Amino acid sequence: MKDKIDYSLYAITDRYWHNDISIYDMVKDAILGGAGIIQLREKHISDEEFITLAIEAKKACKEYNIPLIINDNINVMLSVDADGIHVGQSDLNAKKVRELIGPNKILGVSVSNLEEANIAINNGADYLGVGAIFPTNTKDDADLVSIEELRNICFNVNIPVVAIGGIHLYTISKLKNTGISGVAVISEIFSKNDFTMAAKNLKKEIDKIVLNYNNYDLFVFDYDGTLLDSMNEWAHMCSNFIKSNGLIPSDTLDKDVAYMNNMEAAKFLYDNYHIGNSLEECRSLIINYIETTYKNIKLKDYAKELLEILYQKNKEIILLSQTDKSLLNLSLENNKINKYFTKVYSTSELNATKSNGSAFIKIKELYPNKRILIIEDALYAIKEALKLNLDVMTILDDSNKKNTQELLEISNYYGTLNWMVNI
Repeated sequence: MKDKIDYSLYAITDRYWHNDISIYDMVKDAILGGAGIIQLREKHISDEEFITLAIEAKKACKEYNIPLIINDNINVMLSVDADGIHVGQSDLNAKKVRELIGPNKILGVSVSNLEEANIAINNGADYLGVGAIFPTNTKDDADLVSIEELRNICFNVNIPVVAIGGIHLYTISKLKNTGISGVAVISEIFSKNDFTMAAKNLKKEIDKIVLNYNNYDLFVFDYDGTLLDSMNEWAHMCSNFIKSNGLIPSDTLDKDVAYMNNMEAAKFLYDNYHIGNSLEECRSLIINYIETTYKNIKLKDYAKELLEILYQKNKEIILLSQTDKSLLNLSLENNKINKYFTKVYSTSELNATKSNGSAFIKIKELYPNKRILIIEDALYAIKEALKLNLDVMTILDDSNKKNTQELLEISNYYGTLNWMVNI
């Protein structure tokens, strides 16, 4: 169960508003509304009462195959054989808890900064609860965590992150592109008269900011800078080629040839650096260097893991790149990821380009009935895809960091491959 949890709507029980309703019905109604994980939170009752409630909650969770987490009480968790436990910074020691519950149970830990997050992960946490994000009456002594720190945590850990604290229907949109895997709510479900409808309303808003693979049929990946860690290599390809020939490139060489095709670049290098015995030999040397270099560039961390996840989910995956098809094939074969793509498109073979959106238009024409997600790193391409009402997942890359704020504002989803693997 640990690998199949939907953290997007994490419901935490509270009987304060409706102590006349059974915990079984409360939990069941929240699950019917879309809650993918339930936490039973009881701070002021005996263990015996807590266990009685936990047995009822577990019955509802088991009926719908939803994990039950016990808040901060390991005796209750072990007594009812719940699916896991959640602990805070001032509660039980996470490392000790992991030792007691074993490797197969779920361990959630509350954190408020990246340092605490890393410690929690080292102590065996399966997910993190980060907050309070907004002021909350449920825990009035909680310090607030900024949106920037929430994003910092999400993009630098390799387990799911759930935001908590003061989250309501009208505040969920503020969490767009923070990298969270879900939101944890209490009052926004259990203070309402209709728990199922309240959960459904929340789930609709959450699905707008948390990527759900099930919402898409076709995943269209860019390659360079998205899956392949190649942008820095491309940026200095010409200078490195000159150096490989024992010469010293000018400081502006890479910029000078940035928009030249192979023949134009060959002529420039032949005239200025006297590479090869002829223009054609110079061009051949350039092509050989590019092929050898490009073939050996490694995938980004988590690229293969992400493709495997989508492959196992039977999602259709295609590649759409402005890189030459022969280079793409060399790299795909060398990195052993050919099997994941049902089709590999170079924009040149489509007689189109991403810079004016025509490549995305072609994809829409080729796959007219598909729900499409574009996975890209280049700002200009992202803008064109969005103009066509395509959903876009922006991949954070060193080359697009200068555009971070704009990308955060315009993208449907924004994050790292690491994040995509762990949602």
